[in-house]
Amino acid sequence: MFFYELCSIATELTTLANNHDYLLSGMAGPMKSKSDKYRGKIEDFNTLLIFALVLDLRYKLDYVKFCFGDLFDDNKVNKMTFGIKDNLIQLYDCYKGVDNISSSDQVSSSIPLANEVDAGKF
Repeated sequence: MFFYELCSIATELTTLANNHDYLLSGMAGPMKSKSDKYRGKIEDFNTLLIFALVLDLRYKLDYVKFCFGDLFDDNKVNKMTFGIKDNLIQLYDCYKGVDNISSSDQVSSSIPLANEVDAGKF
């Protein structure tokens, strides 16, 4: 929910800052700059939170693309979502490698070696 709210606020502030009404744009401009100062830019957002959003069954990567689509042009959106997808694939490959190593250790430790087998037990 945090990512959705963050994108909604950023979209509203950007829209109001670019409004033709000088009163609205005069208020929203400083609010947007303060928001960017304290929160940081959306493109520099912590990718682990975006990973959690992508792995949530309700949202997936298309939702992230949709939220970014309100804030950035299509080229930047595709570049950002490709980077997120690539990082997720790397994370999966790393996890898969660790899982293979730990499962091979468990199998080898559960199978007794020939010199460890007691002839009387078998």
